Amino acid sequence: CAPVMDRQAVRALAEEARDLIGTTVPRISTPDPLTFHREYVSANRPCVLTNAVDHWPALRKWSAAYLHNRLQDTEVSVACTPNGMADAVTRGTDGQLWFSKPDERRLGFGEFLRLVASEENQAVYYISHQNNSLNTEFKELLEDVDRELEWASGVFGEVPEAVNLWIGEDRAVTSLHKDHYENMYSVVRGTKIFTLFPPVDVPFLCATEFREATWSQDVNGEFQLVPDSPASSVEWLAVDPLKSAEEQEDLCAPYKDGLPAIRCEVREGETLYLPALWHHHVQQRGAAEDGLTIAVNYWYNMQFDVKYAFYQFLVNASRRWRLQG
Repeated sequence: CAPVMDRQAVRALAEEARDLIGTTVPRISTPDPLTFHREYVSANRPCVLTNAVDHWPALRKWSAAYLHNRLQDTEVSVACTPNGMADAVTRGTDGQLWFSKPDERRLGFGEFLRLVASEENQAVYYISHQNNSLNTEFKELLEDVDRELEWASGVFGEVPEAVNLWIGEDRAVTSLHKDHYENMYSVVRGTKIFTLFPPVDVPFLCATEFREATWSQDVNGEFQLVPDSPASSVEWLAVDPLKSAEEQEDLCAPYKDGLPAIRCEVREGETLYLPALWHHHVQQRGAAEDGLTIAVNYWYNMQFDVKYAFYQFLVNASRRWRLQG
């Protein structure tokens, strides 16, 4: 008989965590480093900083026209999908669930803007390469933002591991996942909508192994999922927080017993501190002028301490045990 994880005990753990961290994301002015570390980093608690990047020239400069002038002929990495869901669990035409990866393309930045603005275009194009892209592909824009958030580097004791640029339209969505980084996520244009689950919620989110496949577009513009060869798989969260628990009963039955997600909006000029290991799903709402949402995020290495060991215990227990009340 397989070991049993008591459902009520796991839910009580999630409820106690909500009591400690709250059910909303506080919006605060940038505190001094010691206060930020004590009240948010050590507590593994997210917050929105309303004025951390007020001084950035990017906030007034980064329109579509400005970016076109600075980057028109620059070749950049672009994720292309039929549905805006890069790196996501997708049901193929065969009925099987796959971990779908985007068609990664190299496009001139001017061509990227043209495709995003085209009303006839059915594909979704998203600059979302997490390869330190601001420093490697968009050097022309470095003068408009900080290369690091100095006060945050002081808190975390190092410079960022990577600084990434995100540019896309409303249809681009980031599926539910977690990162092993302390994330400082600054919105320059538009609004980002985050749906969050703290690390203790992982038993209710059904981390599952999925075969990997990559989107491919044929000459007629049709997309299909092509299984990776040689075959490979990845563990990913099965839950889509935009769907009801009833719609996902067959995929993740424990989801219905979890607590509601924590949601927050991050607007132009604001920075979300997203602690390491928090599960997050991201939507966006573009600026009225050009429909673009633009953000810069700074990844700082997390501390692999006792909180990580506790999280891994929950992950491993969830893999082996059945949730049962």
